[in-house]
Amino acid sequence: MTNSPSELPSLDDLRQAMLQDPEEFRPRLARALMERAMAMSRHDEAAESVDMIREAVELYHQLAEENRDILPDLAAALNNLGIRLGEIGDTAGALRTTVEAVELYRQLADDDRDQLRNLAAVYGNLGIRLNEIGDPTGALRATSDALALYRQLATADPEFLPYFAATLHRVAAQQTAHDDTTSALSSAEEAVAVYRRLADASPETFRVPLTSTLNLLTRLQATSKSVQHDTRRPSTEQAVSDPQYAQRPTHKSRLGLIVVVIVAIGLAGFALASSGWIFGPPTATAAAIVAASSAIYALVVQNRSASELTSPPSKVSPVSIRSTLAHLDEGPTNFQIVDLFVRAMEQLGSKQAPIRLGGMYTLEQLAQLAPDQRQTVVDVICAYLRMPRPRSETENLNLRIPTEYGDQDNRVRLAGQNILANHLRPGADIERPVETFWPNIDLDMSGAHLINFDLSDCHLRSATFAACHFAGSARFTGTCFSGRVRFDRAHFAGDANLDNVTFESDALFHGTHFAGSVVFDESSFREELICTRAWVDGYASFTGAKFLSLARFSEVHFAGQVGWVAATFDDDLWFGEIHFNGSTGFERCIFQGDVRFSEIHFNGNTEFERCTFQGDVRFNVVEFMAHASFAGASFSRVINISDTLFAEGIPGELSQIAPSATREDSSD
Repeated sequence: MTNSPSELPSLDDLRQAMLQDPEEFRPRLARALMERAMAMSRHDEAAESVDMIREAVELYHQLAEENRDILPDLAAALNNLGIRLGEIGDTAGALRTTVEAVELYRQLADDDRDQLRNLAAVYGNLGIRLNEIGDPTGALRATSDALALYRQLATADPEFLPYFAATLHRVAAQQTAHDDTTSALSSAEEAVAVYRRLADASPETFRVPLTSTLNLLTRLQATSKSVQHDTRRPSTEQAVSDPQYAQRPTHKSRLGLIVVVIVAIGLAGFALASSGWIFGPPTATAAAIVAASSAIYALVVQNRSASELTSPPSKVSPVSIRSTLAHLDEGPTNFQIVDLFVRAMEQLGSKQAPIRLGGMYTLEQLAQLAPDQRQTVVDVICAYLRMPRPRSETENLNLRIPTEYGDQDNRVRLAGQNILANHLRPGADIERPVETFWPNIDLDMSGAHLINFDLSDCHLRSATFAACHFAGSARFTGTCFSGRVRFDRAHFAGDANLDNVTFESDALFHGTHFAGSVVFDESSFREELICTRAWVDGYASFTGAKFLSLARFSEVHFAGQVGWVAATFDDDLWFGEIHFNGSTGFERCIFQGDVRFSEIHFNGNTEFERCTFQGDVRFNVVEFMAHASFAGASFSRVINISDTLFAEGIPGELSQIAPSATREDSSD
């Protein structure tokens, strides 16, 4: 059985152990500090996490003096420290730390070409740091270095193409800031070509960045002729080499707040999705975040005013652009959609909760107006719900009633939750859904904090609630998931109602913690149900549940009563390393496949009365520490109850079936 989080060693314990055995515990403490700091950043505790990362950096410095193999860990810690310092406003410290990370990764890349990916990423971060201190020329140099590395990596491995395209877009934006339209046009054209290739393979992931890059390219094409005749404007090369062009102010537009919101969303989502923080294997999700952020950033830089955004460019030539946006022709124009999206982002970026609330409803209006944008709207709402909350709002999340402090932001979050639920309910007839229903929607609530979440009677595709915190109650009654559902490491602070739920694909509950009671009555699991390393502190009920495929429970702790009354198992059932501390009832269950109970502890009364076992049955290393009854149970095939302990003696009905395979309390 896996230890609960409260049983993990504390940092103070590791510090004390390090004093006794530095060789063993110094690297363990450094790793623990980085892991704890990552977890704290999810709760908007960046300032405190900075202290932890600083301590880890010092430890890695000490370790690196003795062992050069530690240098990659030191470089990664330095890069993450630079990011966190930037988050708390220490721009000078962030820059110094990032420069140190760059130098270290350059040394590492000389010996290990696999470090080029990390060097490219840290060069990109250096560009951000230089922009923060008002050095756009230095930022362009750093981003161009990142681009050169990503070009090399993408040539060898197409997995890096999303990062190459996103960096091309960022370079185009920075070149535009230097008024080098010619170079920006070349970069944007290349970015479009790469995004087309990516969108052909994965349209849903890369449609948005492709469209944004096409918009950038269109505007650059429209202005390139006048720029070519303006000899007063320097090229990018001149701007980088000539000090008189350094520190030039960039233009701003009403899209500015999009950068703040999307980058914050991107960082939060990336931190939650990646155990390696910044450096890890490229994924479509991470790439889409980077691409979307870069695309929107480019729009901010290259648009001179709001009027340019809302009126078409004077010369739009490519037919390909028109075809890319053809799905919008019959509805609102692309500019109207962008205008609504801009307004929503501005509102969601406000410090005032009532304005953010308006942003939620603007997104809802956009989704109703443009059906093809509904998944994008849902993604933005989910991203807002995933964003970290202030500590004063999260420290009492185990309470069933949210704290007063968080009331204002809670209203915004509740509005987002209600918008999702209201539009995922098809009404009484799924074949003829109501007009407000949004079909074929995927939810990503990874790491979100949800308050009295109610998704009952909804129909959606896949859903991810990994590491999600459900404050108060959670209701999924009558919901249908047509795709995979993940509740990995989710925490339910109150009662959870998952009764009458239809899981048409896999349902995964790995490391899930139910602090209250959980009900799966009459739910249908049509594909595999996997529940591992989970805790249920209250009672659990599976009455009338239907398991049409494999059901596997391993390393699960049931603290209270568990009921499986009249449940049906059409396929195999595996129970391994389970603790049932309360009474357990399997009355009238039907097991059509093989049943295996291995290393099970029944500490309360256990009832298998009137059960039907049609496959092989095996009880291996099972302990019945209280009354056990199999009265009226029928067995069609082999039953093996070897190495099984019955504290009150073998039930008579079992001794008659397999007398040679049973034993009583070992004290007899």
